Amino acid sequence: MAIIGFVGESKSGKTSLIVEITEALNGRGYEVATIKHIADPDFTTIDTKGTDTYRHADAGASLVVGASSDETAFILKDHLDFSNITHIIEEIVHPDVILVEGFKGEGNQKVALNKTDTKNVILEYDGDERKILDYITREIEIEKIYKRLPKLDCHKCGFDCKKMAKRIYEGEATFEDCVNRSDIKLNIKINKKALPLGKFVKKIIRNTLLGLISPLKDVERVETLEITYEGER
Repeated sequence: MAIIGFVGESKSGKTSLIVEITEALNGRGYEVATIKHIADPDFTTIDTKGTDTYRHADAGASLVVGASSDETAFILKDHLDFSNITHIIEEIVHPDVILVEGFKGEGNQKVALNKTDTKNVILEYDGDERKILDYITREIEIEKIYKRLPKLDCHKCGFDCKKMAKRIYEGEATFEDCVNRSDIKLNIKINKKALPLGKFVKKIIRNTLLGLISPLKDVERVETLEITYEGER
């Protein structure tokens, strides 16, 4: 999952730009989540005073959930740090990218709408949304490749897995250049009898299984995999 921030002075156009980028990414088929940092020191609650959910919280509930047929709102009456927020978002909706308005002190990559001393600025917005859109698309695709690598950072290929993912995306390498993926240790038994497998067949089965499993929730790395089937054909 890619995380891209947008930083700039108040009224610099961060919200409008995020809206445009979100619409464009949706048009490309990507799932987008967003975070808005509310910097107003006088801000107290996102809930409306007098509503039922407000009354629940006012009575002392630490978490209030408002649920309708089209929307679910979680109102946590406590501070969460940035890493916890992004983790929860990933657990709930599994987006391809999170676009962040504000939080300039965090370590994620950022787009700057004006001159700033903020760290990790990778692009300065010059009015061309396509540059930003293309960069974010690249980061999303690299993250998808990275999820399919072992994430061992063994450096046997000469690179860590993140760098290897970038090389694969740019066409400078393939998945077969990953030593841990190329060393195919795959055995299949049918009715407790070993099935002879050539290297080509092992490669097809291995790639198919990893392609199916890697995108699933909670799958960080695949070191061993066991599949058992019992029943009729």
